[in-house]
Amino acid sequence: MSEFQGAVALAQIQKAEMMLSGYRAAKRRIIQGLKLPDHVTLQRVCDPEGDTGSVFFLVLSDVDSKKWAIEALQAEGVMGGAYSNEVKDWHIYTYWEHIMDMKSVSGDGLPWSGAKPENLPSYSPDMCPQCLDYLSRVIRFCTVWDYSEADCDVIAAGINKVFAAQAEMMA
Repeated sequence: MSEFQGAVALAQIQKAEMMLSGYRAAKRRIIQGLKLPDHVTLQRVCDPEGDTGSVFFLVLSDVDSKKWAIEALQAEGVMGGAYSNEVKDWHIYTYWEHIMDMKSVSGDGLPWSGAKPENLPSYSPDMCPQCLDYLSRVIRFCTVWDYSEADCDVIAAGINKVFAAQAEMMA
């Protein structure tokens, strides 16, 4: 690492606590402002104290509701992301070709050569149907560490507007 790279890394580390605090505050403020209808569920966070706050997820009851909501959210200026099998996302197992195809970066073929062929697992992109079902119904929202309270309130209001309209259509 060069001296310059070390200085950049040190500067980033020194800002980490401020940024982490900002992410958490933004997520908390947005979520506290949400009024979600029955067909939308906020993600469950297993370790709230360990959550960075940089992202939150809403799970919808069905794929069509999610597709409609994504378009409506964008029209409100609220950017939410969604899983698409057309966009490679290395966070999703279906794109892990190195594992799916049992590729090795070592000359000896490890780890795949360490087991008898009949003992090797069988992987496929559809091997986790429940995971794919959740992914097909989830909308991801990213926060920014320096969002103001007003920014958070606008985001929550946009989300509320979209899902209130959707709930009315579904009634």
